[in-house]
Amino acid sequence: MGLDLSCGSRWSYGGFMRFRRRLCEAAGLGDLESFEGFTESGGRNWDAIGDPIVPLLDHSDAEGFLIPDWTLKDYFGKASPQPPWVGSIYIRFYGGTMAERLDGIVSKWPEDDYDREQAGHLIAALECGEAVEFR
Repeated sequence: MGLDLSCGSRWSYGGFMRFRRRLCEAAGLGDLESFEGFTESGGRNWDAIGDPIVPLLDHSDAEGFLIPDWTLKDYFGKASPQPPWVGSIYIRFYGGTMAERLDGIVSKWPEDDYDREQAGHLIAALECGEAVEFR
């Protein structure tokens, strides 16, 4: 049992949490567990952080999507039927540099690192404009 992303990335739930802790530290944001949703006492507000990696750090462990901005603009700009993920309360938007930011962080990790390998699948999907589903 664990987290499977539609792009092929896979982590156990505990492994995904460790990955996000590691990513938060490496991004210079400090302790992940000092933020809202990760502490009992409210924590730091994600909205105050202007880093494109935030939607990945603050994402549900088991459901929802990461969706490239240009994909959303493409769909919302047309009269055609909207994709099934539009309107989901779990949709997370990001500024288009998430893949670059993620790559910039994990590329410094050892090449045989499991988290780096799994992040590579996510980066490739985001760079291609794919909506990545958490399931």
